Amino acid sequence: MSRASLIWIHTSDVHGALDNLKNIEDRVNELRKTNSSANIILTDGGDVLQGSPVCHYYNYIAPNKKHLIAEAMNRMGYDCMAVGNHDIEAGHKVFDRVLSRESMNFPALCANISGEDGKPYFTPYHIIEKGGVRIAVIGLITPETTHWLAPSQFSGMIFTDPVESARHWIKIVKEKADIVVGLFHIGWNETEHIAETVQDFDLVLYGHDHHKGLHQVGKTLCVAPSSNATSFVELNIDCKSKSIHAKLIDTVSSSNPFYPPELEDEELFSWLTTPLTTLSNDIYESDSYFGPSAFMSLIHRLQLSATHAELSLAAPISYDSVIKKGTFTNKELFKLYNRDSQLYTLRLNSHEIKGILEYSYSLWVNTMKSKDDHALLLDYILDGGKTDARSKRIAKKLAYLLCLARRMKHDSAILAIKHFTINFLSLTGLDYTVDLTKPIGERINIQAEGEYTVAINSYHANGGGNVLTKGAGLSYDELQKRVIKIEPYDLRQCLAMEIKKHKSITPSLITNWKFIPEDLCREALRRDKELLFP
Repeated sequence: MSRASLIWIHTSDVHGALDNLKNIEDRVNELRKTNSSANIILTDGGDVLQGSPVCHYYNYIAPNKKHLIAEAMNRMGYDCMAVGNHDIEAGHKVFDRVLSRESMNFPALCANISGEDGKPYFTPYHIIEKGGVRIAVIGLITPETTHWLAPSQFSGMIFTDPVESARHWIKIVKEKADIVVGLFHIGWNETEHIAETVQDFDLVLYGHDHHKGLHQVGKTLCVAPSSNATSFVELNIDCKSKSIHAKLIDTVSSSNPFYPPELEDEELFSWLTTPLTTLSNDIYESDSYFGPSAFMSLIHRLQLSATHAELSLAAPISYDSVIKKGTFTNKELFKLYNRDSQLYTLRLNSHEIKGILEYSYSLWVNTMKSKDDHALLLDYILDGGKTDARSKRIAKKLAYLLCLARRMKHDSAILAIKHFTINFLSLTGLDYTVDLTKPIGERINIQAEGEYTVAINSYHANGGGNVLTKGAGLSYDELQKRVIKIEPYDLRQCLAMEIKKHKSITPSLITNWKFIPEDLCREALRRDKELLFP
């Protein structure tokens, strides 16, 4: 085995943030100038094909063009990548083309998806030879992917247990390699389980949960950057001793990483700036956590109009988007709904709808016992290299005083919304109240009887976030039986088609629900809003 030392750069969950990725490219180029290129490795942990208008354009609007994401990664000289759940969410027409060697100069790895013939659907592993060292990289994806996507998106694909897949492929590669590396699109909890159970990995690079991580599990070092190319992993590997030094490096992030200014594709620029309608007033996603908002009301109205369903369930996707009044373009459409999804119509009964709301608000609001309590469910989040960029923004300005009161360093902890807001589903079409003094399971008072048709995104409709499984008590098999209709276009295109029907839109509130008792929670909601969005 060579005495070579290697430098390894790893990204994950880039989601089309090309402006931020350019900063990482600059670091890679700097390393290549000062070191032998033969000793530098570049990998990615998946989810590159979803998350930005640029991705959407090349996935669906101009699918025959060279994909800008593939072009950027080819230019940077990636050695391999893992397949992510959002890459598969793009659908066969996209990922079968873009993740192929016809588009990318490197393999997309996944060892725990097979075709119906039992053979690997993607390349299961890749041998990298650098500096006289042979490194086997095995790709794995979270099997939960099948619970978040429509069956058509992964048709002909069989997901297998990642532990069993890891065991199988390690037996094959161990004799071929000096170092064995796992490239996982799997969050930390499951990654830790795999590393504890399959102890032959020298290194695991993981992602998917959008958190930084640096952990030692037995002999295996497990490392993850965050998302949107806001940070990357830099490893120095002594190949003789197999000692690995890892550090997580934050990039100088762009304020608008999903709309790179240097776009050379005039047709893409024209599509991004195409007017769809005019908004008569500003709308703020941040209003959505404190009661009915014009932002969520617009999404509800558009979903109802597109599906003709009786009810609509929807949640804030981007956390704190702001859409200013004036011309509303495709660029603004992604601020309204920044997630690839399909639009479903389900049949649900009143008991199930109440269960969904109870579960949703259990993630969303606190049980207030006095007027001084928080209305929202907040928690101190210790950073320690784990908190993603989105969470860091949430209470930055007041973190110093808050953490001082808890004898914490303000640069290591923040007070933030505890759970991901994508599961903060509100309902339009029926009146209801949310009692903040009641315990979980007893908060929702809704006047509903019988069955209803309900518009909802495919992530939740297929069991994502456990809102319909734990909340409504429906099995994954039963969920498929409840599907009445799936719109032929993706959800964002459905919204766009409805928006274009109106020359001008005045977003207004649908006031069918509220927090109670109002005299108790009004001031608490105001305080929490000032805390989270100063």
